[in-house]
Amino acid sequence: MKKTKKRNYLVIVLVVLLLAIAVGYAAFSSTLTITGTATAKGDWDVHFVPSEVSITKSPTTIDASITETGDSSQTVTVKANFTEPGQSAQFSIPVENKGSTTAKVTGLKITAKDGSSANLTGTNDVFTYGVIKASLNTASFATGNTLAKDEKKNYTLTLEWPSENDSSSNVDDEMTFTIELTYGQNV
Repeated sequence: MKKTKKRNYLVIVLVVLLLAIAVGYAAFSSTLTITGTATAKGDWDVHFVPSEVSITKSPTTIDASITETGDSSQTVTVKANFTEPGQSAQFSIPVENKGSTTAKVTGLKITAKDGSSANLTGTNDVFTYGVIKASLNTASFATGNTLAKDEKKNYTLTLEWPSENDSSSNVDDEMTFTIELTYGQNV
């Protein structure tokens, strides 16, 4: 009976010790709560640079021009006066990123005087207006169409009256197109 009594005391001591350890652990443990806010901030300033546009005309006697539209340089207006088939005007239009983050240029939206429009997003995209073809060459944007901060690249937009189309019934005296820059976040 002495052995059983000793064993009972030992079990009670062990249980009390175990409870003391559990209470001690609970007293010294605590929950760590972290709260905070993450903010991503960037400035967007992707725009055309109309003052640096170069125009190549064929023949050189046709009248072709470009003007900025609005305050933000997000749109420009290109004009060409074609008089016969085979004439063209090529506009090399710089696009610049003065924002604080890399942007992805997704293309140009071209709109004719009558409101018809098309999104030109890649090399050899074509918008036909009457007999006049507007085509976009994005060769300088070949790698992902991205513009890093302070980077400038050129889009080349060609307006042409194809020589194989000699109909003059669908040609305005002055071809006017509004070009809008489309861009987004580079992800």
